[in-house]
Amino acid sequence: MDVVKLLDEMENIIDSGSRIPLVGKVIIDAETLLECMDRIRTSLPEEIKQAKYVNLEKEKMMQEAQSRASRVLEEAESQAKKILSEDQIMRQVQTEAEELLQQARKTSAEIKQGAKVYANDVLHQLELNIEKALYTVKKGREELQGQQPRPNVNTNINANTKI
Repeated sequence: MDVVKLLDEMENIIDSGSRIPLVGKVIIDAETLLECMDRIRTSLPEEIKQAKYVNLEKEKMMQEAQSRASRVLEEAESQAKKILSEDQIMRQVQTEAEELLQQARKTSAEIKQGAKVYANDVLHQLELNIEKALYTVKKGREELQGQQPRPNVNTNINANTKI
């Protein structure tokens, strides 16, 4: 399940709660909210698995590009060795081999760059989703902590400090 949809559902639960006048607090069904939070917890590992899959795919694409570049290079070198005896043909083959090598390097760099951009986009989207989830969790905790009396840290420090 999509984490963003679950967060939207949590927001709807909060929006549909009963408001306490003058206090700005909302009464919500805790069980419904906790169920939604549990679904988020189960959904996050899937998002993380997807990010790992993207990284694996990126690595696979990079290895394939390097392998293709190596094969093209080997083919170019093989062709160059076959015609070493003829000077004119050798120059032509060297030129072609260099062009093939440059093309292979260019293709490899383009594939690597594309894989990096794709992985970065997916990881960025995952980061945004996780940040949204974390923000929602923090807000929920702040809301919960706001309902419980919190000890005054400054009072405790002043009571233990000798002046």
